[in-house]
Amino acid sequence: MKPSAAAGPAARRDLRVDTMRGLACLLLVAYHTIGDDPARGLHAAGGALRWLADSFAYLRMPLFTFLSGYVYAMRPARRGDLAPFLRGKARRLLLPLVCVGLIHHFVQAATTGANAHPDGDWLFLLYPYEHYWYLQALFLIFLFMYAVEAAGLGARLPALWALAAGSLLLAPWVQVAGDPFSVENAAFLLPYFLLGVLLRRSPLLADPARLPRGFAAAAGLAVLAFAAWQQAGMAGWPVPPLSPDRLPGQIYSALCVALLYALAWSWRPLARVGGHSYAIYLYHVFGTAGSRIALGRLGVQHTGVLFAAGMLAGVLLPVALERVLDRWPATRACLLGKAWRGPGGAP
Repeated sequence: MKPSAAAGPAARRDLRVDTMRGLACLLLVAYHTIGDDPARGLHAAGGALRWLADSFAYLRMPLFTFLSGYVYAMRPARRGDLAPFLRGKARRLLLPLVCVGLIHHFVQAATTGANAHPDGDWLFLLYPYEHYWYLQALFLIFLFMYAVEAAGLGARLPALWALAAGSLLLAPWVQVAGDPFSVENAAFLLPYFLLGVLLRRSPLLADPARLPRGFAAAAGLAVLAFAAWQQAGMAGWPVPPLSPDRLPGQIYSALCVALLYALAWSWRPLARVGGHSYAIYLYHVFGTAGSRIALGRLGVQHTGVLFAAGMLAGVLLPVALERVLDRWPATRACLLGKAWRGPGGAP
C-alpha cells in the first residue's frame, strides 16, 4: 500500500519497492482475513492462523510507512508550496477517507454477518476507524514533514537522524484522550517514515548494493534474536514483554524493515500486487469479509477454504475495482485518491 504514489510511468517503477509493497499488502490482507482478534474474521483464537496474524505485527504497518517515507523523499515538500502540497495530500488521503470510509461504514452497518454494526454518526471519520486510521495518521505525518522541510531540516542528515531517534523515544509517551484523527498512531509510525526518508537521502544508504559489507547479515541476526524473544512470549514463556509500541518492539520493527531493504529482494508477481497497493489497502476488507459472509451462507465452514478465499478476494477485488473506477474523473479522485483527469487525460 502506498498512499503516496511514485512518480513516472509504470516502466520506471522500482521493482524492489513494489515487491516490498506487495509483501506488505499480503500481510495486511491475511491479517484482516484472519481477524485482528478472535472475535472477528475467522474467529481464530489459536493455531497457525492466529500465529500468522500475531507474528507479523512488527512488520505490517511499519513497512507500509517506511515505503511511504522512501517514496516521499523522491518528491519532497518544498518551502512555500504549502497550499499545493496540502491539496495533493488531501486528495490522496482525505478524500478517499471520507468517500470510501462512508461507503464502508454504511455497508458494514447494513450487512448481516459483519463483525460490527456502527451507528450512522459521520463523526467517526474524525477518530480512528477500522483500517482507515492509517490515512489520518499519514496525513498528520505529511504535515509534520512539511514543517521539517520548511525549517530547512530536511536537507540536514544529522538533524533528520536526531528527529528519527527522538520520535522513536517519544512515540510511546504521546497519549491523547480519544486519539482524535489518529494522532497517537501518527506518532507511533513517524520513526519508520523518517527511516525511509533517511535511507533514500543518505548517499551511503540510498542503494542497497552500496550498504556496508555484513549489514544484511548483522540485521538478520538481530531480527532472529528479536523473533525468538517474540515467539517465546507468544508461547507463554517467562520473558520480558515485547510490544510494537514500546522501544524494544520499535527497534525490532526497524530492524525487520532494514533487513528487507538490505536484501533488495525483487519478484515480479509480488511487485504486480504492490503496484495496486493503495487500492488493495482501501478495498481489501470488502473482499475478505464479503467472501467469508458469502461462503458462510453457502454452508462453507472450513477455515482453510475461508482463508484462501479471503486472500484471493482481498487482492483481486480491489484490483478489479481500481480498473473500473480509474475510467472516470470523479471516481478516480474520490474513490482512488488519484488526480482528476478530464477529456484527453488532462488534469
